[in-house]
Amino acid sequence: MRNKQVDLIVTDLSMVNKDGMQFVNKINKANNVGTNAVTVITVLKDKVLHQELLAAGVATCLTKPVNSEEISNMAQLLLCESKTFYNQKKLLLQ
Repeated sequence: MRNKQVDLIVTDLSMVNKDGMQFVNKINKANNVGTNAVTVITVLKDKVLHQELLAAGVATCLTKPVNSEEISNMAQLLLCESKTFYNQKKLLLQ
């Protein structure tokens, strides 16, 4: 993933042997990840946690159960934003 353009990451906050918040922070420090490219899905309905995730740079935080239409709409929007981000970045580098 280090040398590839990353348009969208969808992850669960609760991972085996991983801290979801640390994962989000590490991803957001990578220079190949588009702005607001991370979406977190969690079973936790903790508003404070959701605010912390958004403050850490997560684009959206969805609470399970999530329906496929909701994920699809979110992905389409974020992919469009990612395309714009990379096009602008490419123009700046020319």
